[in-house]
Amino acid sequence: MAKPVALVLGSSGQVGKAIVCSLSESYSDKVDIKACTRHPDKASDLASLPSVEVIAADMGTSTFDEIIKRFNAVSACIVTPGHENPAPIVAAAAKACKSVGVKSVCVFSDISAALTGESATVVLTSMFRDVEDAVKDVGVAYTIFRLPFFFENLYYSAERITANSEVFSPARPDAPFTGIAVTDIGKAAAAVLVNPSAHANKIYNLGSNAQTFDDIANAFTQSLERKIEYVKVPYEKFKQFCVDTCWPEWTIDGVVGYFKAVDRGSSHVVDTSAVATYTSITGLEPLTVQQWVTQQADVFKERK
Repeated sequence: MAKPVALVLGSSGQVGKAIVCSLSESYSDKVDIKACTRHPDKASDLASLPSVEVIAADMGTSTFDEIIKRFNAVSACIVTPGHENPAPIVAAAAKACKSVGVKSVCVFSDISAALTGESATVVLTSMFRDVEDAVKDVGVAYTIFRLPFFFENLYYSAERITANSEVFSPARPDAPFTGIAVTDIGKAAAAVLVNPSAHANKIYNLGSNAQTFDDIANAFTQSLERKIEYVKVPYEKFKQFCVDTCWPEWTIDGVVGYFKAVDRGSSHVVDTSAVATYTSITGLEPLTVQQWVTQQADVFKERK
């Protein structure tokens, strides 16, 4: 009997690759995995994984539904594209999935999506609220993951850590916030894709234990075996760093708004239930920032 098919739409980025890798590692005996991307050359490393086929398919094109129709997929994960207006793209992908018989889709949102009133000042709020509404309006069963700060965002400090033994941001050193490793996002999405009916029309906040930037600096100190200081920089200087690094304007506004929410102690940046939610989905414990830093230590080591 043929295995059911799970689609991963947008599989060449770090989140998409994490999902495909988790599906292959843990569920290759249960599902066939179609890793769809408009950049198959960037996902070529996935093709050697068990039960994975890389498919050239752009969810923003009119031919997308014809491409995925032949797979008779049961479930699909739509990786929200890095775009200042992703809702129409996600909606089109969800509609295409529904039209070809996919029973369930999962998508990614932001922890700020549920904010209302004066709290909804984070630029990402409206962006991801639109994503969530767009998927709900399609009429297919959905699972929405609201995500916090990615530990991988700390790569922006890599040069300062290697050269000056400093990790930096504009946030207060003692302000707590929830984070998550991209590999754990992949594991949660994979668990949903192989058992979608158990998660139909659910919204989950994922995350690890909350930490502060002082905690993060200490994690680097322990893993790198040298003192790493936390440096709080002015918002204007941080924003200029983002501009100089060629981040898109909407990304800069989103990151700056997020750090301001951390500084204010906004309740949405600390989710005390996120670990239990992650564990209930995967049966696993999410990585702590210390564990993530230890795994990634080579990226941050001093250059000789």
